[in-house]
Amino acid sequence: MCCVTSYVRTDRHMCYSAIASFMTLLQGAFWTVWLVGVMCLPAMAEPPSKRFVPEDHPQRAKEGLKLFREQVAEILTKRCLSCHGGEAIKGDLDLSTREKLLASGMVGEDAASSHLFAVASHAEEPFMPKDGPRLSDQELAALGRWLDLGAPYDHPLGPEKTAGEVSSVTEKERNYWAFRPLSHVAPPSLTDPWIRTDIDRFILEKLRAAGIVPNPPADRYTLIRRAYFDLIGLPPTPEEVVAFVNDPDPNAYENLLDKLLASPHYGERWARHWMDIARFAESHGYEQDYDRPHAYHYRDFLIRAFNEDMPYDQFVKWQVAGDELAPDNPLALMATGFLGAGAFPTQLTEAEFESARYDELDDMANTLGTAILGLTIGCARCHEHKYDPIPVTDYYRFIANFTTTIRSEIELDLDPEENQKRKEQFEQELSHLREQLKRIEEQEIAPGFEAWLERLRTEGLSAQNWLLLPIGSIQSTGKSTYRRLADGSWLAEGEAPKKETLTIEAALPLQRIVSLRLETLADPSLPRGGPGRAPNGNFAIGDVRVWLVDGDSLQPLALCNPRATHQQNADSLSIAASLDNDPISGWAVDQGGIGKNQAAVFDLVEPIQVREGQRLRVQLKCEHPNGQHSPGRIRLSASGSSEMPADLRLPIPLEVQRAIEKLASGSALDAASRSSLYEWRVATDAGYQELKRRLEKLEKQGPPLEADQSAGDQRRLPPHEAPCGRTGLSAFLSSDVCFASRRRTSKEAGCRAGLFASADA
Repeated sequence: MCCVTSYVRTDRHMCYSAIASFMTLLQGAFWTVWLVGVMCLPAMAEPPSKRFVPEDHPQRAKEGLKLFREQVAEILTKRCLSCHGGEAIKGDLDLSTREKLLASGMVGEDAASSHLFAVASHAEEPFMPKDGPRLSDQELAALGRWLDLGAPYDHPLGPEKTAGEVSSVTEKERNYWAFRPLSHVAPPSLTDPWIRTDIDRFILEKLRAAGIVPNPPADRYTLIRRAYFDLIGLPPTPEEVVAFVNDPDPNAYENLLDKLLASPHYGERWARHWMDIARFAESHGYEQDYDRPHAYHYRDFLIRAFNEDMPYDQFVKWQVAGDELAPDNPLALMATGFLGAGAFPTQLTEAEFESARYDELDDMANTLGTAILGLTIGCARCHEHKYDPIPVTDYYRFIANFTTTIRSEIELDLDPEENQKRKEQFEQELSHLREQLKRIEEQEIAPGFEAWLERLRTEGLSAQNWLLLPIGSIQSTGKSTYRRLADGSWLAEGEAPKKETLTIEAALPLQRIVSLRLETLADPSLPRGGPGRAPNGNFAIGDVRVWLVDGDSLQPLALCNPRATHQQNADSLSIAASLDNDPISGWAVDQGGIGKNQAAVFDLVEPIQVREGQRLRVQLKCEHPNGQHSPGRIRLSASGSSEMPADLRLPIPLEVQRAIEKLASGSALDAASRSSLYEWRVATDAGYQELKRRLEKLEKQGPPLEADQSAGDQRRLPPHEAPCGRTGLSAFLSSDVCFASRRRTSKEAGCRAGLFASADA
């Protein structure tokens, strides 16, 4: 994040410099244009006589004003003004003054080019007036002639609004049938054997009015297929069909519905419909369309809500504010995925942050309006709603409920009780491993340390050991940076260059050197664990060269007998290919070596006896055409034996080497030397190190927790005094104001046995 911030600030500073330079040029250009303009001004001036004003303008204006006073003003006031300039302004059309009419873009130079006349004459949709008959031919003629004359006004229509005044919802709009409370309607008094429920009475009344005879009841073959497809979206098996058809129980159909409603497939089937309303997707959309790996939690919430028959008010509340209402309930947190299910741009510039945030708020408000209120709230983002009674001010009051709602991913404990058991088991296992390590150190390593030192004093080290070469620096032609780790290896950081040559300088022990070892080690920070920096974790060392550095002189050291723990093939990607003077071919470790430690060993054609002050220089060429094929973590070691295998034994550090030399000379060991030898003894104990690796792996993995990241109704418009915030909004949206039958559950609301009783249901 710091790198990104620094880059933005640097880029902005460059922009400021560029703007300053541009303004200097602009000032010079301005004075040049001003002088030319002053010189040309007399020639450009145009006499008033050439301006385009009709010669009969006074007569046209007089006729138009007379027509407005006598006919048009009354037509507009009675037929149009209630929606366009009086109590409300719909469709961005305000007829109260000429200025506002012209600003609407609804009028042209004459009636033929005016959209206002087209909708009033029903030549184009939407036909106006919306809630009344078409204007008479005489009224249309007057309106058209008035538009031809320039649409003049001699007074405003209705009371003029002051600056900043906004539309409000009228009482007539509040009493629209869709916003009124549900009322009990008595079913028609009909008698017919076909009727089984009151719903059938309404259906039969309409069928008879249309002269249609109802279909006969469906047979059992049809009923079971209809029930299966409607409730779980799957067909019944032949065995299930036969069993249902031959079931003598008079409640066989009701039992079948209960069975299907209890099926887990019921939630899977019906959750899909709500997922469509909630604009659910498992990717972010837009041109990048990155995956949302944790989006499925919201889908799973919906499935469980339907299968568990969750009450509708709780269903709504949790989707709007589950994290506030039940922060310790995983299901409530999963439900809030509703708010973040919409499309979201994952790549934004600094200039796009604010607009993207408002788009996100609009998405939340618009989806809530469509899904729960049945209103297209989003239309009021830029203007008064053209059809529904939603002023712009109410829209922004509505989205204010989400001002503190930020899209994020949180750790979700999906099974608290079982996870507590897993934590306890994990801690027990950690404790057991730590006790084992402590026992080995206290009962085996520490008591035998003095005896181990005595053997080391008398026998010394075997010649077949790798001695760590402390690396002093790594230089890269590609400007890679490496940092030293505690084990003597060096780890690359940042992005790998396409090609580079690495030059490594290391100290040498004062002894005879016969073999050199280059380790390329795996690391979690490398692609696929390394040991290379290529996207697939590979490397390709095309050419290896070595020199003995003595002051300012360089002595080339020829290498032979190359061998490795693993090589990609026996040809151009083998260890031998790193000595063929071809920078393209070279040692690589794909085909089984990715994510593992690797080592290459070379013998010196002529062994060397190291003197005081001499150093080793190693050059690695990494120029593979695929690019970025450099080693990611490097360690060097040397040996005085020519029979060293290509292995991954731990090299002996320099401080241990010096402590052993002191021990062999008969000198007393100081505290630092004893500490170095003790740490080395622990590091070379196979049993201790195996337990330590298991402990480190377990600590890195953590406890195996079941956790993840998430992320027929009465409706009214929200009152201005509604409590701000998602908790208050969720209570409003799930209340009787928005849903008359709040105790209804998802299954009761969506599935009624009577709907399947007849063939035309």
